[in-house]
Amino acid sequence: MRRGPGSGKSGLQTPLLHHPAAWPAKNLLHSVNRHLSYPIPALSFRSLFWSHSFPHVAVRAPRRVGNHVILCQSYDASRPRCSLILISIVLNSRLLSSLLGAVIKSSPYTLFFQDYFSKNRSNYLDPENGRLKITDLARDCGKAWGDLPYGEVQTYTEASKKDRAAAQAAYEKWYTSLTPEQLRAAQADRKRPILTPGGKEAFKRRLDDAPGNPGRPIGPFFLFLRDMTPKIAQEAQAKTLVQDGVSDGKPRMELRRYIGKRAGELWNELTDAQKEEYKKKNREMREKYDAWKKEYEEKK
Repeated sequence: MRRGPGSGKSGLQTPLLHHPAAWPAKNLLHSVNRHLSYPIPALSFRSLFWSHSFPHVAVRAPRRVGNHVILCQSYDASRPRCSLILISIVLNSRLLSSLLGAVIKSSPYTLFFQDYFSKNRSNYLDPENGRLKITDLARDCGKAWGDLPYGEVQTYTEASKKDRAAAQAAYEKWYTSLTPEQLRAAQADRKRPILTPGGKEAFKRRLDDAPGNPGRPIGPFFLFLRDMTPKIAQEAQAKTLVQDGVSDGKPRMELRRYIGKRAGELWNELTDAQKEEYKKKNREMREKYDAWKKEYEEKK
């Protein structure tokens, strides 16, 4: 084990995989599969791209970029906080659509990153060695995402929801295809536990969508923020503190940052009695939600 970027509270890195010269593709696949929601079949590999600059890689949550699935990050063992490089595995094109839809639950930003990368990839290739300039790509893509109109963000959000639903359906199909013996063998060979389809996440979604749900309680400050957002947004527009701050009636990134900062300042100016009003609302919301949740669970 080594310390490195992405370490947990313990500071320990995920198990390291050595350079592919010492790791045949099937062994690499075996280790990668231990970290995924469920295995990628060996025949899905078409080719493997590796950085020869760094001797070690650590498995990370997979991300899709075009036909590449980013599964790993390498780092210089002598400078563990520097020089991150992405490692990718290219999947067999025939399996790409079915396999990736199942393996990866793409977030809205991940989907945007895919589009941005496919359109601008040539702009981030180093002319000297042809390598991808990851730092510049990540910085520019993040800025472009922050500047994206709200309507386009919603398009990616809806696509992400479809990806998540497809991933859940594929996982359930894979899980139910296993015999108890196969399931035990798969679990013994993996680092992450194999969860029953749905699990806590599915329960939370069902809870949120259940009829009569009064809504999860909101903290006192966020209740205050909700009340103050329209006023602060008008103030920001009047002072021209932001440009194009509202798109489709929703705050954009720059305006949201201003609203959050300004609301924090106003919250600190409230008296204890004024803050107590919001704390009281929070307690009432929590009591109402807890009572409804208890009744809902008893019916189930």
